Amino acid sequence: MKTCIAAGVMAIIMLAAAAMLLLNMKPKPYSVSEDGILSFMETRPAPNFTIAPYNDTGIASVYKIKFWSVDRNIYGLLSVPKSISQPSSCTTFILLPANSIPKEEEQKWLGIDLNKRGYCAFSLDQRGIGETGEAFVNLDADFGKFSSGEEPEQYKMFHDALVAFDVLNSNSAALGAINRSAIHMAGESMGGRVAIIAGAMEPRVAGVMGISTGGYGVPSHTDYKTQIFIRSIDPDNYVSLIHPRRLLLLHSKYDQTISSLAANRTYDHAAQPKLLLLDEGSDHGYYRHEKVASLNEGLEWLVGYSGHV
Repeated sequence: MKTCIAAGVMAIIMLAAAAMLLLNMKPKPYSVSEDGILSFMETRPAPNFTIAPYNDTGIASVYKIKFWSVDRNIYGLLSVPKSISQPSSCTTFILLPANSIPKEEEQKWLGIDLNKRGYCAFSLDQRGIGETGEAFVNLDADFGKFSSGEEPEQYKMFHDALVAFDVLNSNSAALGAINRSAIHMAGESMGGRVAIIAGAMEPRVAGVMGISTGGYGVPSHTDYKTQIFIRSIDPDNYVSLIHPRRLLLLHSKYDQTISSLAANRTYDHAAQPKLLLLDEGSDHGYYRHEKVASLNEGLEWLVGYSGHV
């Protein structure tokens, strides 16, 4: 009897070990080069998403979009200016907000200001925020996942931005206003870092706009794995890959959250064509009273906008 029990226990242990071995043998969905450049291993499938009317701002018609990315649904608001009358004519910005900022707030401020200028805006709830919810990005936890072979949450955020691009590129009749050759990545603060990296990874992105953002400026680390991980999430390591497309950076000279020195450093890493506009304020993020002039000037350079609102 004891022999049978021992044999049964041994069999369970062997099955568990085999299962763990198979789990560890499962290929990772990403790779990171020796230079710390992240790439996703598989071709992205056609996006799985739904779109439905949400509200009307008077300036734009707003739609709620839900799409699947990696392991969860991501939620966003797409606003289409009522001034758009021709199909496939709307230059569009995927908006990636700062930490803690939901899609509704992003649409209320930067989104609507883009709508006033005739642009479509697709504002996302990033992971840990709003309806997307669940996991909030934590650098230490992400490094732990990276070290154990799991996919860090920040890598998933880059993937989310790429799937958002795929959604806008789909053939859905509801997206008929989108000019698929004029889709830009844009973001504020942490969202700006995601925008730079996702824009560098997807060559069909028309250009990138970063607001109150910049690289981490972390010095070289003696631990190789730590160094590779930090470089893999640092926009300074990717920003030169945006070339030959345009990079626009808007920043406040006295920003205390992400220093204008960080924006200058990121700008220095970038290749032409690039433009950095510094206002005299101290606000972090997009605030009309400080950045509206920079936004007008920057959009004129980035996409040819010549009006002033």
